[in-house]
Amino acid sequence: MIPQANVVAITAMALINHTLDGLLALCRPDALVMVLGPSAPLSPVLFEHGVAIISGARVVDEAAVMRTVGQARHSSKSRACGC
Repeated sequence: MIPQANVVAITAMALINHTLDGLLALCRPDALVMVLGPSAPLSPVLFEHGVAIISGARVVDEAAVMRTVGQARHSSKSRACGC
């Protein structure tokens, strides 16, 4: 399906499990390719490999994140999933 797609969304997990290169190779040169997910690296290097959009997460309050992770619960500010 990827070689036929106009728009391709690839989760950042593909970078972690080493399948990103193969998936990008399947994309048409004119396809709109995005890498998304909280683990997506916000790096311009991806643009050099055909990615047009990067959607990841940026920590702006490290202390709050560390408290939340340390308490193993969801942050009240990150309830977009309805958890």
